[in-house]
Amino acid sequence: MDLKVIHLSSIDSTNNYAARLLSENQIMDPTLIVADYQEQGRGYGSNHWFSSPGQNLLASLYLIHSQIPANEQFIINCMVSSVMAEFLENELKMEIKIKWPNDIYVYHLKIAGLLIENYITGNELSSSIIGIGLNVNQEDFPDEVPNPTSMFLLDHQIRNPFEIGVSIANHIIEIHSNRDRYDQAREKYLLRLYQKGVKANYLLKGKKIQGMITGVDPFGQLILQEGVQEHRCGYKEVVYLPNNKLESEL
Repeated sequence: MDLKVIHLSSIDSTNNYAARLLSENQIMDPTLIVADYQEQGRGYGSNHWFSSPGQNLLASLYLIHSQIPANEQFIINCMVSSVMAEFLENELKMEIKIKWPNDIYVYHLKIAGLLIENYITGNELSSSIIGIGLNVNQEDFPDEVPNPTSMFLLDHQIRNPFEIGVSIANHIIEIHSNRDRYDQAREKYLLRLYQKGVKANYLLKGKKIQGMITGVDPFGQLILQEGVQEHRCGYKEVVYLPNNKLESEL
């Protein structure tokens, strides 16, 4: 099915806009919404997404699902993250990592983030609104934005954010329509998992531990190994402590 594209100059949030279309039954097919600027850009949880007007990819992709159990919904995150990582690796010729659950990293710098909002009917995933924020041409970021980078800062090439969005969306749809590639997407996600196999300090539910990320379960929980004990962590339950400082929340 062909991708429908909506290009907006400014909006509160592309995810909010897609949700409004959905509530009004005005969105039925795979649809990409791209904005040059977001007045209230959202990240995962209560986080915000900062972007200068016209500099970056600010988009939401609406997808309708078929026969995906609700308890396996993290596969959507795996698909989208893997597509983003492969696109960036091909463009930048640099190693790309996926920081659980929703960020894309180059070295130890954040270049992109995802906000996936899933809709469930009965016991199945019915549709998703996939928010994508990718730093494309931006050179300067506010001091309060932690460890950011952009495609331009890494290779000094100017790119068209809209064209990038359409390319990424079509690749996501291609994988989404082929169930044989779902397991492969999960494997690719795990292979790129940031800090996997590295012993480090974490704050787990308020308690400092030394552990190692070993994977992510089908429900999307981070698997953290502490000695012989295995922890399965939800979002906001675990914080990575680089250099023993509370700097980076997973």
